[in-house]
Amino acid sequence: PSRTTIGRVLAAVDGDALDQAVGAYFTARNTAGTASGKRQVIAVDGKSLRGSARLSAGRRHLLSAVTHHRALTLAQAEVGTKTNETAHFRPLLEPLNLDGSLVTFDALHSVKANVTWLVKTENAHYIAMIKRNQPTAYRQLAALPWPDIPVQHTASSTGHGRRESRSIKPAASPTDSAGSPSPTAASPSASTDAANRPADARAARPSTPSPASTPTRPPRPNSPPPSAATGPSKPCTTSET
Repeated sequence: PSRTTIGRVLAAVDGDALDQAVGAYFTARNTAGTASGKRQVIAVDGKSLRGSARLSAGRRHLLSAVTHHRALTLAQAEVGTKTNETAHFRPLLEPLNLDGSLVTFDALHSVKANVTWLVKTENAHYIAMIKRNQPTAYRQLAALPWPDIPVQHTASSTGHGRRESRSIKPAASPTDSAGSPSPTAASPSASTDAANRPADARAARPSTPSPASTPTRPPRPNSPPPSAATGPSKPCTTSET
């Protein structure tokens, strides 16, 4: 068929139905997490499609659930202009089997309703980003003795004109007087918290901050970085990212 024919066929197809069919196909072929000792890890993230803007509408925005191991898109949904990604988080993941899986997402989805559903309904683990705009959860994490916690993992990367080395420190969540995990705004039953902070960021070449950028102050000695991750909901064995 010609390019015009392919374009007409795709234009006539129901986009949501096509997304569901393609996602179901990849889900059936996905073997991550079935091997002994391996856990399925799924990332939830949204992106605007380049070149999709029209005079009468802006760029189309998609929210996708993608596996870390083989980069398979298990589910995908369009986020309308009158809604946001958070409202599509649960409908996107509901068709998937998340039992025992680890779900990662950015701070936009770190809300109590989402992580409660993952833990109590889907029996899944999660890593949630906690920033200063969630003062209750951030304050509980800031109270942890981060300087006394040993570094468990360090990774370095180079990009955007700089070299960064990030370290991970796992710690037990704050507990109440009974010794049970203390719920936070985004972590209703988390047993492990982890700080992901730049340990050694060095510029690869001199750079000048753009006028739109605003330098951030360094964190206080006893506080976690501007973003921290909480989860999983129960002790995690191994996972591949």
